[in-house]
Amino acid sequence: GAIGSSKPLADLTFNGLQTGNISLQAITATSLSTQGNDLLLNGPIALSGDLFAKGSTISMANTATVKADNMVLEGDNQTTLGTGAISLSGNFIQRGAGLVNSGANITAGSIQFASPVTLSADVTLNTQALGGDIKLNTVDNPAGTPKTLTLTSGFGNVSAGNIGGAGDLASVAINSQGEVTLANVQAAGV
Repeated sequence: GAIGSSKPLADLTFNGLQTGNISLQAITATSLSTQGNDLLLNGPIALSGDLFAKGSTISMANTATVKADNMVLEGDNQTTLGTGAISLSGNFIQRGAGLVNSGANITAGSIQFASPVTLSADVTLNTQALGGDIKLNTVDNPAGTPKTLTLTSGFGNVSAGNIGGAGDLASVAINSQGEVTLANVQAAGV
């Protein structure tokens, strides 16, 4: 069932459970923190505070959505963001050694992906409301249908390593009044 649906929980923390994964269907709470276990978000996550997740594998199913202040994901192996929306009043930060597979549209104060990102769907990253920066390591399109990447930062800066490469993107649209720094772009339309 839904945790905190009738009365929101305070902080929900999972620290280094001995075995197993953490799988959450629906959460309403102040904050959510997990460390040391694999995490699977399967449903709507509504937080008035932050979401922090550190583990080998972090996954967000296509049916999952996240509303929170800040979201920090630190996957050592793989981070997978389905096609559900991520809406933050603060910052989105992905760090850790693991690769990222993303189809999620993200709206936040700033957005940072430290690891390479492979698109699984058309993706929009938007920081326009708060004018924050968008920082990407590299973005690739997997084999198959080329995907579209839209970056909207208002007055924030946009920086990225290679966009496209292993697989060209269908198109890349950048809407920014700030500084734009790109190492290389390979797409059918820019």
